[in-house]
Amino acid sequence: MSRQLVWPLPLICLTVLLVACGGSGDGDATATLPPAPTQEPATSTLASTAPSTSPTGAATATAPEAITAPTIAGTFPEPVSGTVLYRANPQRTALYEVEPVREVPVVRWQVEVGETVNSPLLAGEVLFVATNSGNLLAFDAASGDELWTIDLGSPVIGAFAYADGTLFIGTRGLGLLAVDTADGTILWSSEVRGSVWGEPLVDDGGVYFLSSSGIHALEAETGAERWRVELGRQNLYAPGAIADDVLYIGAGGTLYALDPATGAELWTAEGEGWCRPTVVDGVVFAGDIAGTFHAFDAASGEELWVFEHDASVVDEVYWTGAAVWEDTLVIGNIDTFVYALDRASGELRWQFAAGDWATADPVIADGIAYFAIGNHDDETDQLPFYALDVATGEELWSFITDGLVVEAATLADGVIYLPTGTGVIYALE
Repeated sequence: MSRQLVWPLPLICLTVLLVACGGSGDGDATATLPPAPTQEPATSTLASTAPSTSPTGAATATAPEAITAPTIAGTFPEPVSGTVLYRANPQRTALYEVEPVREVPVVRWQVEVGETVNSPLLAGEVLFVATNSGNLLAFDAASGDELWTIDLGSPVIGAFAYADGTLFIGTRGLGLLAVDTADGTILWSSEVRGSVWGEPLVDDGGVYFLSSSGIHALEAETGAERWRVELGRQNLYAPGAIADDVLYIGAGGTLYALDPATGAELWTAEGEGWCRPTVVDGVVFAGDIAGTFHAFDAASGEELWVFEHDASVVDEVYWTGAAVWEDTLVIGNIDTFVYALDRASGELRWQFAAGDWATADPVIADGIAYFAIGNHDDETDQLPFYALDVATGEELWSFITDGLVVEAATLADGVIYLPTGTGVIYALE
């Protein structure tokens, strides 16, 4: 397996190199699933970029014939209601309404799972993580005690989503899985052509995600398909954000604004390759690997401003998703800097020299931005996890992790949950 799949693909945007190295997932196994719904899905054609739609490779609420039951062990607490998403909310502002960790933290607990883990997801008092090999684990968030584990039978790619007791998990070989956290049952599996890239988005009864073949929308409860847009292989995949009944999602050089009910195109913006979008107060923010960071009117797609990084630092630029605090955007970049931009004008407020790739998505709580750094050539690197004052860019503290951190931290009241490439999970307080 190539090195690009050793870590769980957090980042910013997901490159075609990762797609090419993804493999087919042959030989993977999951659970025996209920029969697929038979309703006919809608399709969508995005004329401005001429993608095609076709039943071939379409997502369906079924599973491969060779599926067997997963290995399940442990005790299952009662699931909590509500929705929990990567980067905090459907708009992907990465703003957590929790009490921040203001001082240099201490380790409440740490556990070692022995392999790369993705961004933790906290639902009630349970912390969920998944591994590169396909193990799904649940921990007591207060103590770090393992509650249960499930072998999904296929590597998990990126973070996942939670809604009312169900986890929605993208895999490399088995499409999107819906897992009941009450007992570990796989409720449904959505076959797609190729891998699921990045974290799914759950909103208003729908689940939206990217695969190697296009953009998909399913019914969250049943897995029945709402619509699909087939795009073919792209060089980048930028998981979506939703605001005011519009889905914003990037695939290759096109940033799409789509009707989440039908998949109909509302507008597009063209670039070289888009990174994760963020939406706030009627404006969409997203970076382009051309080296620019953009603001668009969310309703019309009109470009409002563009920020250009220093091209002399590095040629090809990858941006994180933007974290939002009041009128400031905080964005990391592979050029080793973290930038704070004025949300209205795009003017640079400050930049922080992080010392290495700043490609793990930042998150914010009460004016403090948290992020990790590190070149992905070595997941054993011991590098700092930073806390910065959003108003000034001042470093408040740093914590040295045992292994590279490539995804966003998860925040709770007075606690930070942090994954590493060496399989260590930290709870810092």
